[in-house]
Amino acid sequence: MNHKRRHYSKGLTLIEIAIGLIIFSICLGGVFSLLKHTQSAQQNTTTNNNRNIIVKTLNRFHQQNGRIPCPSPPGSNEGFELPRCQGPLQQIGIIPYKTLGIPENLAKDGCGNYFTYAVSEQSTFILSKLDTTTTLNSLKILDISNRAYAEGELGIAYVLISHGPKGSGAFTPMPDRNRYPTHTHFDEENAKETLTFYADIPKKDSENQVFFIQRDDLDTNEAPEPKKIAIPSTLEDNPYVTPPSADL
Repeated sequence: MNHKRRHYSKGLTLIEIAIGLIIFSICLGGVFSLLKHTQSAQQNTTTNNNRNIIVKTLNRFHQQNGRIPCPSPPGSNEGFELPRCQGPLQQIGIIPYKTLGIPENLAKDGCGNYFTYAVSEQSTFILSKLDTTTTLNSLKILDISNRAYAEGELGIAYVLISHGPKGSGAFTPMPDRNRYPTHTHFDEENAKETLTFYADIPKKDSENQVFFIQRDDLDTNEAPEPKKIAIPSTLEDNPYVTPPSADL
C-alpha cells in the first residue's frame, strides 16, 4: 500500500515538472517575441531618424549648390559623390556622406545596411547650365498595381531605400549587393540596376521601405501632398553643416 503511494507521488512530481517546463517555454517565447518587437521598433526609429536627416541635408545641399549630389560608389571613392552620374550603374549607389558632411552611420538604416540612393540625372545638374537638347535619364516610381506616381513639373529627384532586416539587395563595402533571397518580386525589382522602383507596397509583400522626393519639393519644408511623396511630412533640422560644393 505504501509502495503504491510512493509510486503515485513520484508520478505526480514528474507531471508537475512537465507542466512547469511548458509554462516556462510559453513565457520564454513571449519574452523573445517582446524583445524582437522592441528591436524592430528601435530599428524603424533609427531608420526614420537617419532618413529625415539625409532628406534635410540633401535639401540644404540643393539650396546651396542648385543641384543634388551624385551617389557614392560603394567600395571605391566611398563617401564622396561621383563627378558625373550617367546611367543606372552611376545613378544608383549609397549616400555620399562625406560630400554631405555627415557621419557614415547616418548613411545606413536601423539594421546597419546602407540606404540605396538613386538620383535622376537631371537633378544633379544646375538648371542654368543644363543643355536642354540632351536626353537625361529619369527615375520612375510605381505602386503595387504598376501605376506611376505623379512626377511633378521636373520629375522625381531621388529615391532612398531601406532594404529591411535582412538587407536583401543593399550595397556592401565590397562593392556588391547582398544577394540574399529577396522577400518578393517587388524587393527583387528594387535591388536591380534599373531606374524603376516600387513604393508603398504592403509589408506582407515587401521588406523594403521606399521613399522619394520630387524635384519641385527639394527647396521646401512644407508637408507633401498625400500619395505624392512617400516620406514623413515633418523634417527635423539637420545638426550637421553641409560644406559648399564646386559646380559641375
